[in-house]
Amino acid sequence: MRALTCAILLATAGSPLSTLRAQPTGPICLHSAAETPDQRDRRLAAIVFTRKINTGEASTFGIVGRYVAITDPSLQSLPQPPSGFVAQVVTDGNHYSLWLTDRTDACRLAIVSNESGVIYRADPIGL
Repeated sequence: MRALTCAILLATAGSPLSTLRAQPTGPICLHSAAETPDQRDRRLAAIVFTRKINTGEASTFGIVGRYVAITDPSLQSLPQPPSGFVAQVVTDGNHYSLWLTDRTDACRLAIVSNESGVIYRADPIGL
C-alpha cells in the first residue's frame, strides 16, 4: 500500500494538479503592495488635495469662526479632487470630517482627515 501511494505521488508530481497555487480571492486593490506608479501618483495627489482642504478649513475657521462645506464660497480656490476620487466633507461648524474615496479602486481606498489636520489612509476590512 505504501509503495502504491509513493507511485501515485511520483506519477502526479508533474501534472497540472501539482502546479495549482492558491489564487487570490476578492477584488484586486489598486493601492496594494503592487501599486503601479500611476496609481501611486493618484494616491499622493489625493493626499495633497486633502492637505489643501485642511489648510483651507483652518484658514476659514480663523476668519469666520466655523468650518464650512467644500462648496462654501469662503473656502477659496480649491482644486478638483484627483481623477476618480470623490470628496465628502461633513461639518457642524465646530468640527469637520473629510473622506476622499477612490471610486476606481475595487477596494475603495479612502484618505480621511478632520479638523485635527492628521491625514489617515483607510482600507476596508474584510477584502
